[in-house]
Order: sequence, then C-alpha cells, then structure tokens
Amino acid sequence: MTLNGVVFTMPQRYARLALEAPENSVALYDKKYKDGMVVTVPAAPFVEQDVRDSLLKASLKTFFPKESHPYVWKSENQLRKVSKFEIGDFLGKGFNQSNLLVFEFRHIVFDRKDLFVGTIFEARKGKRAEAMFKSEGTAMSMTTCGAAAELIYSFTGEKIDPDRPPCELIANVP
Repeated sequence: MTLNGVVFTMPQRYARLALEAPENSVALYDKKYKDGMVVTVPAAPFVEQDVRDSLLKASLKTFFPKESHPYVWKSENQLRKVSKFEIGDFLGKGFNQSNLLVFEFRHIVFDRKDLFVGTIFEARKGKRAEAMFKSEGTAMSMTTCGAAAELIYSFTGEKIDPDRPPCELIANVP
C-alpha cells in the first residue's frame, strides 16, 4: 500500500475501510478482534498534535459511529516505543458514560518521511469502563500493538528483536 509516496504493508487480518479523514490516510479494521487503525502520511508542513487529533476524530467516526455521547479523554503515560525511528507518541483513554476506548498514536520518521499510526479499541463497557477511566491504569491490546509494529516495520525495514519484543507484556509477581 502507498500513501503520499510512503510504502507499507497492511497487517494480517486487517481490511481497508472507507474513511472520512485527512488526505493521504487509510482506515484498517480487524474484524476478529474489533480493533481499528488509521494511518496517514500528511503533506508538510504539519503540526503533530493536529495530525493526532484528526486521526482520533476519524477513528471515532469510522469505528464507533453509533456512539451518541461525546468522549472525555485522558492522556496516559507514554507508550513503549516499537521502533527506533519513533519520535512521538500518545496514549489516551476516552469514556462516554458507557464505553471506554483506548487510542494509541505513533509518529515515525524514516528516510525523511513521516508516518503516523493510530490504533483504537474498546477496552470496557459499563461500570467497569467507568472504574478504569477513573483509575491510573489503562488497558493494553497486544494485537493492536503487534499490528502497528508489523505495519511500521514494513516501512522502516526493522526486524523484531527476539530478546526485546516491542509488544511483550512484562509483569513482576511478588
């Protein structure tokens, strides 16, 4: 797939969807896990936060069009980098009084070209969603992280480091 001169491979299980978003963007959807991804290669000049906001807006409109209440968003800690070419990221959780969504955004610069990858998934519903929104933690999707890494690596040519996989969940048990 090519966007604005940048070539990348669509992750396995993902299909392309119609998207009302900025020029040079594509929406991808994984039916099995119900995860969405929006990829863009904007024309220069651009402002990273504006690109992030437009991808979030496009993600909500494309993947959650039936939600009637607006989402309130909280920024979380930074994401663990999946690429050595990653120069910016955003991790946020949004709650609309019934659903909790998690939006991850990555800015990659390789060979003087900018690629932005946003992923979104529904983490919880109902009271569990509200409790998670109010807490400090957030949900993580190994499948969306893996798909984003797969797409990014197809652009940068990187390989997964078997000693330090980008989407591995590490937990310390007392």
